[in-house]
Amino acid sequence: MSVAGTCSRTGPTIFSDSDCGCAAIDHDFSFRVTLPDSPSATATGLECNDAVVVPLGLKTSFDQDGFVAIPNVLDESTVKALNERLECVLLQGDYNRNQPPDKVPKISATTVSMSTPHKRVYQIINIHKCDCLFHQLATSATLGRVVAQLAGWTSIRLAQDQVWAKPPGAAPLVFHRDAPYFQFDDPRLVTVWIALDTMHATLGPLEYVPGSHNWDSSSASSGSMRQFYSNKNSSYDTMMRAAAEREGLKDINVVSMAGLPAGSITIHHGTTWHGSGKNHSPTQPRRGLGLHFVPGPVHFTMQAKKSKLYSKYVPDHCTSDEDLQQIPLDANEFPITWQQYTLLEGSE
Repeated sequence: MSVAGTCSRTGPTIFSDSDCGCAAIDHDFSFRVTLPDSPSATATGLECNDAVVVPLGLKTSFDQDGFVAIPNVLDESTVKALNERLECVLLQGDYNRNQPPDKVPKISATTVSMSTPHKRVYQIINIHKCDCLFHQLATSATLGRVVAQLAGWTSIRLAQDQVWAKPPGAAPLVFHRDAPYFQFDDPRLVTVWIALDTMHATLGPLEYVPGSHNWDSSSASSGSMRQFYSNKNSSYDTMMRAAAEREGLKDINVVSMAGLPAGSITIHHGTTWHGSGKNHSPTQPRRGLGLHFVPGPVHFTMQAKKSKLYSKYVPDHCTSDEDLQQIPLDANEFPITWQQYTLLEGSE
């Protein structure tokens, strides 16, 4: 498909000297997520820093632009530990929670580390199910509280996590939206993306289209899994530019997260268009973790029956969405990570 128009790329104001004009990442808000040195297989990250309050300006930017970036949420030692555990899971099949992730790629015997060049992007789905440290991070109540404040929700449920690891030379990931991949009765979704490497421009850092969360999202095929991976016959932003053209937009501003420090996060709406280019580095991997959150009270729809990942959660006796409304999600599989509590009258 040939799409007319221009697509300009700029860098974020807090990570480089270039001015992208995007208020979503021009702020002073910061917080830390601290993980234990020796997480157990059963522990969760439910310890919450109730002092963390998202400023109004950040919430406004999130609503306006569809994403925000927050630097240095994880410290250097935590990032190092996560990357070490990622290699244990990916290269050694070491699952210290005694169960596998929902999806893990087959790795060539010649791959000795994440720095081994490869054209393929490695994807792990639900690493939190197999690894204690990633589980602690994914269920962090402090992180959940921040997401809830940005989204305006009273409870937060972890729907899924995904590791996207680009070894040196790995291909782009096409621009897409996250929401179409989930089959819940409430379509709202917020993704937290955690940088496990400093996002140098050569690595293929995450890129966002400000305001694209407000584009028409009625087409279920736009951003679908069928078109997720880039191919030789099209650019990785072709699908996004086609969506922009349907909106009557020809000049598109794309904001790159180039320069985002390792341990920093971005948070985006489920309908915000985002993607990332090829890893051009000959030696350095580009690793990131996406955490997909939904409102606490959600239920599956019958569309989940068609999903390889979610069909097992739809009981055979359910034949309608109404039936599934009576089936609460398994809290072990889809944990509530933060919930707003209201004191009853007369209580302390």
